[in-house]
Amino acid sequence: MDRYSSRIFRTITFLIWVAIIASFWTYSRQTGLSTFDIVRELIDFARQSVWGPIIYIGFYIIQPIVFFPSTFLTIAAGYVYGPVLGAILAIVGSNGSSVLAWFIGRFFGETMVSARFKQSMIARFSDQLRTNSFQSVLLMRLIYLPYDVVSYFSGFMRLSLSAFILGTMLGGLPGTISFALFGSSIEGDFLAEVPTLNRWALAGALLLFIVSISVSRLVRHWGNRPPTSGSDTASVSPSDCA
Repeated sequence: MDRYSSRIFRTITFLIWVAIIASFWTYSRQTGLSTFDIVRELIDFARQSVWGPIIYIGFYIIQPIVFFPSTFLTIAAGYVYGPVLGAILAIVGSNGSSVLAWFIGRFFGETMVSARFKQSMIARFSDQLRTNSFQSVLLMRLIYLPYDVVSYFSGFMRLSLSAFILGTMLGGLPGTISFALFGSSIEGDFLAEVPTLNRWALAGALLLFIVSISVSRLVRHWGNRPPTSGSDTASVSPSDCA
């Protein structure tokens, strides 16, 4: 497939994707289902069906296609399944959805980055990100940037998939577990205007948030360290010593 045909194919695919998103949210509006109502329906189904965990993970994985807020799904997992199982299900679902979003970003961004912006500032910026793909993704996850936005962006910028997955698995752990803990702290109606919260689970969620931000500062400091004298010495060629 030549470059022109590839661009046409991506444009058509993008329009289909937009149509899917518009159809999903138009249907939600026409049926009176808000984001909260959809979460409530998912919670009710998860409680009543033995297939609930499988359906939950499946919905979580495909949610980047329709731009459904992943944070609500993570909180709902903690609310329905508790802090342990809820966190495990949310981790599986969030990592799966992040890979899907990475491929979406890669698919639509590959031609644009490699051809149109090859000599531009965004290309030089993306080169710097790709040089430190793992650290870049780890930092973005640790500071709680929007989950799907980071995934789309990483794929669009063609960050290494293996580094992206590892950075997401490690950097996303504190955020995912903290939101699952927050969900498990909710007692009574999940969508009540003033929900009752379990203070110990809530304290654990806040502690993980603080730990995540603190670790992100350490990672940023570690990444900004100047090269050691040993690495400078190792870079000296034999001809320089002659």
